[in-house]
Amino acid sequence: MSVLPHHSQLEASRHFGLNQNFDHSKTKYPLVGKHQTVACGSCHANGDFKKPLVFAKCTDCHKDAHDGQFAKRPEAGECSSCHDVNGWKPSKFDLKAHASTEYPLQGKHAKLECAQCHGAKGKDTLYKIKFSRCLDCHHDEHQTQFAAAPWLNQCEQCHSVEGFKPSSFSLAKHKQTRFPLSNGHLAVLCSDCHKPASSFPSAALLPASVAAQAAPPPEPLRYGTTAVYHFQDISCTTCHKDPHHDQFAERMKVLRADGTRAGCETCHSTRDWKDLTRFDHAKTKFALGGAHRAVACMDCHKPPNLGTKLIDANFAEAR
Repeated sequence: MSVLPHHSQLEASRHFGLNQNFDHSKTKYPLVGKHQTVACGSCHANGDFKKPLVFAKCTDCHKDAHDGQFAKRPEAGECSSCHDVNGWKPSKFDLKAHASTEYPLQGKHAKLECAQCHGAKGKDTLYKIKFSRCLDCHHDEHQTQFAAAPWLNQCEQCHSVEGFKPSSFSLAKHKQTRFPLSNGHLAVLCSDCHKPASSFPSAALLPASVAAQAAPPPEPLRYGTTAVYHFQDISCTTCHKDPHHDQFAERMKVLRADGTRAGCETCHSTRDWKDLTRFDHAKTKFALGGAHRAVACMDCHKPPNLGTKLIDANFAEAR
């Protein structure tokens, strides 16, 4: 005989007049797990044991706690695919089971707690969620800088589920941008150029989406933390300080073949700052000829205060 906490022969005989030898385990529905603690009257209303009960599926007795969210799954939302009679929690639905869904969990996603993605909707948990785009779940860390074509906020073009860092944006991809890296720029760390908005002297240099961060907002929670990737101006002085203090401002306005300003590259190159092969003294007000061609620059362009660095000289004056 099966002696259970509530489904006991004593309860059955006392309340319903059944024979004390009644054994539920010999019926078509043996009671196991949590079902053993359920009172007889919870299933057999009014003590009617002759009335047939439907029990093929959990929902024959239990309300669908997920309100039909899993109705389209192969098992039509049958509870036993994720739960068992030993308790509603924890669910049996694991990573292997998740792999059979439209969104298998990989990389960092595999370490997340269920509730980090499946939040509450009223009293219920929302399991049918959007996941076609990263931004369906994640905040746009770049403040819409990559919203336009060809990126269209497709995070996977630069990141992966293995981790947000390091980025998979390579030198080869950088060549497809408005600013292909060459020579000395190839060895520069990404963060040396792509700094927070607050690091730049003028908001006019930045895209509208992050320019607002150049000045502290009323609640500076994320003030200046967004790295700038799109610049309005990609001339040298956007990143580099002009060591000549605008002495060559007019010369730097000269346009290259592609219509962009030559800037510092009127005289210098990305190969080496001291590479001045592009500078042509013949195009200045004082073309060099004869013995002057062999004179060192500092012999004429002397730094002030007995300085020793040519970069400090006033090139408009020659002494």
